[in-house]
Amino acid sequence: MVLSQLLTDTSPYGRISADSGYELTRAICDTEPVPPSRVDAITSPALTRAQRRRLRGDLDAVVLMALRKDPARRYADATAFGEDIFRHQESLPV
Repeated sequence: MVLSQLLTDTSPYGRISADSGYELTRAICDTEPVPPSRVDAITSPALTRAQRRRLRGDLDAVVLMALRKDPARRYADATAFGEDIFRHQESLPV
Protein backbone atom coordinates (compact mmCIF):
# COMPACT_ATOMS: atom_id res chain seq x y z
CA MET A 1 0.00 0.00 0.00
CA VAL A 2 2.89 2.32 0.79
CA LEU A 3 4.44 1.81 -2.67
CA SER A 4 1.12 2.57 -4.34
CA GLN A 5 0.74 5.74 -2.30
CA LEU A 6 4.30 6.81 -3.08
CA LEU A 7 3.69 6.31 -6.81
CA THR A 8 0.28 8.00 -6.99
CA ASP A 9 -0.08 10.14 -3.85
CA THR A 10 -3.40 8.40 -3.11
CA SER A 11 -4.79 5.20 -1.65
CA PRO A 12 -5.19 2.20 -3.98
CA TYR A 13 -8.65 1.74 -2.42
CA GLY A 14 -10.12 5.11 -3.39
CA ARG A 15 -11.11 7.89 -1.07
CA ILE A 16 -10.80 6.67 2.50
CA SER A 17 -10.67 8.79 5.62
CA ALA A 18 -7.18 8.52 7.09
CA ASP A 19 -8.74 8.78 10.55
CA SER A 20 -10.99 5.76 10.17
CA GLY A 21 -9.27 2.44 10.76
CA TYR A 22 -12.62 0.73 10.22
CA GLU A 23 -13.06 2.24 6.73
CA LEU A 24 -9.52 1.29 5.76
CA THR A 25 -9.91 -2.27 7.03
CA ARG A 26 -13.21 -2.66 5.24
CA ALA A 27 -11.79 -1.29 1.98
CA ILE A 28 -8.78 -3.62 2.16
CA CYS A 29 -11.03 -6.64 2.75
CA ASP A 30 -13.90 -5.79 0.39
CA THR A 31 -12.49 -3.66 -2.43
CA GLU A 32 -10.13 -4.53 -5.25
CA PRO A 33 -7.23 -2.06 -5.37
CA VAL A 34 -6.89 0.28 -8.32
CA PRO A 35 -3.71 -0.27 -10.36
CA PRO A 36 -1.42 2.77 -10.03
CA SER A 37 -1.70 3.55 -13.75
CA ARG A 38 -5.50 3.71 -13.51
CA VAL A 39 -5.73 6.28 -10.72
CA ASP A 40 -7.89 9.08 -12.05
CA ALA A 41 -7.06 12.76 -12.29
CA ILE A 42 -9.65 13.65 -9.65
CA THR A 43 -8.09 11.52 -6.90
CA SER A 44 -4.52 12.31 -7.86
CA PRO A 45 -4.41 15.56 -9.87
CA ALA A 46 -0.60 15.79 -9.68
CA LEU A 47 -0.22 12.55 -11.65
CA THR A 48 0.20 13.36 -15.35
CA ARG A 49 -0.83 11.20 -18.28
CA ALA A 50 2.85 10.47 -19.01
CA GLN A 51 3.42 9.37 -15.40
CA ARG A 52 0.41 7.06 -15.59
CA ARG A 53 1.85 5.53 -18.76
CA ARG A 54 5.16 4.82 -16.98
CA LEU A 55 3.29 3.06 -14.17
CA ARG A 56 1.51 0.74 -16.60
CA GLY A 57 2.89 -2.78 -16.82
CA ASP A 58 5.49 -3.93 -14.33
CA LEU A 59 4.74 -1.42 -11.57
CA ASP A 60 1.01 -2.14 -11.81
CA ALA A 61 1.79 -5.87 -11.55
CA VAL A 62 4.15 -5.46 -8.58
CA VAL A 63 1.70 -3.29 -6.62
CA LEU A 64 -1.28 -5.53 -7.37
CA MET A 65 0.64 -8.67 -6.40
CA ALA A 66 1.62 -7.08 -3.08
CA LEU A 67 -2.03 -6.16 -2.43
CA ARG A 68 -3.65 -9.51 -3.32
CA LYS A 69 -6.34 -10.67 -0.91
CA ASP A 70 -5.07 -14.27 -0.77
CA PRO A 71 -1.79 -14.34 1.21
CA ALA A 72 -0.62 -17.41 -0.73
CA ARG A 73 -0.69 -15.33 -3.94
CA ARG A 74 1.21 -12.32 -2.52
CA TYR A 75 4.98 -11.97 -2.30
CA ALA A 76 6.46 -14.60 0.02
CA ASP A 77 8.54 -11.97 1.81
CA ALA A 78 10.00 -8.48 1.55
CA THR A 79 13.06 -9.83 -0.27
CA ALA A 80 10.96 -11.14 -3.18
CA PHE A 81 9.07 -7.85 -3.30
CA GLY A 82 12.33 -5.89 -3.29
CA GLU A 83 13.80 -8.08 -6.04
CA ASP A 84 10.90 -7.25 -8.37
CA ILE A 85 11.30 -3.54 -7.65
CA PHE A 86 15.05 -3.83 -8.30
CA ARG A 87 14.43 -5.66 -11.60
CA HIS A 88 12.03 -2.92 -12.68
CA GLN A 89 14.57 -0.22 -11.84
CA GLU A 90 17.24 -2.05 -13.84
CA SER A 91 14.86 -2.52 -16.82
CA LEU A 92 14.94 -6.29 -16.36
CA PRO A 93 11.88 -8.55 -16.71
CA VAL A 94 9.75 -8.65 -13.57
